[in-house]
Amino acid sequence: MATFDFWRSHHFVTGFTHYCDKTRGGKFKLGRKTSRKRLWQKVKAINQWLRAIRNTVKNEEWWLILGKKLAGHYRYYGVSGNMPILKRFYNQVSRLTYKWRSRRSQKKSYTFGGYIRLHKFNLLPEPKIYHATYTLSSSKDVLLNSRVMGYSRTVL
Repeated sequence: MATFDFWRSHHFVTGFTHYCDKTRGGKFKLGRKTSRKRLWQKVKAINQWLRAIRNTVKNEEWWLILGKKLAGHYRYYGVSGNMPILKRFYNQVSRLTYKWRSRRSQKKSYTFGGYIRLHKFNLLPEPKIYHATYTLSSSKDVLLNSRVMGYSRTVL
């Protein structure tokens, strides 16, 4: 399967791998998913951020900030067809959160069961799809769900 990424482009959406896909009806669809490189850059950035603030900021404060970071990630990368990657990101961040919360002292602050109980009452945002993917409606018109230009629909 042929894939391609845009790097440093002002006209196209960056951070996605584009590939040929089909709709449920069998028609052509341009699929998008988070590029591997960008996914792991984001996971590493969250890891460094959690390490930096684990002992300097109260748990309640950084938990809210982490929720906002996740929501922003889902708003940008939340395109149809990208849910498996969003779930992978969520699971990685959840693991890192447990790791750094349990390293706040010499002994383990949380068992995994304690972390799950805490997580049930202080929910992090779950992955969500916000945008439709590109679809071809005919040979003359291409309908794009354009987040970059700020329009809900643009006809080229």
